[in-house]
Amino acid sequence: MTITNLKEESYFSILNELPDFWSSSADTMRPYHHIMFAKYFPEVSFVAIEHQKIIGYLYAILSANQQKTFIHLIAVRKGYYRKKIATVLLNKLESTLSHLFPKCRQIEAYCIKENRLGIAFFSNRGFLQQGILQTQEKEAILFRKPVKNCCTK
Repeated sequence: MTITNLKEESYFSILNELPDFWSSSADTMRPYHHIMFAKYFPEVSFVAIEHQKIIGYLYAILSANQQKTFIHLIAVRKGYYRKKIATVLLNKLESTLSHLFPKCRQIEAYCIKENRLGIAFFSNRGFLQQGILQTQEKEAILFRKPVKNCCTK
């Protein structure tokens, strides 16, 4: 498996193959996929590739002051679940923030309350639940995690 930064061609491949990542929720998830991740945030958005096929991806946004990163989406292709692909993508994000963005202090993510696997994923990786917020459709849990090895000036 290779982890690379998100490029526009990878973004369009993902968009064309959304059902392979989101099953019956693909149409619901389509609006959450935006080209801006490839154009403006490729340093913090990644794809996992195996045998020339995208098997997972992580879209993130770095704040303007570079002190906070927000994980927008993490997805793994059907047939590749439980192979630690999401963990590898998250580790790549954390390593990138630690080495390339020394001002970054925190990673945030939201997870819909009904998404038990997502809640377990973030909880098991050192994210702390910071509260509940109402999204357009459902309640979501806010998770936060400090970035390790951040340099201070």
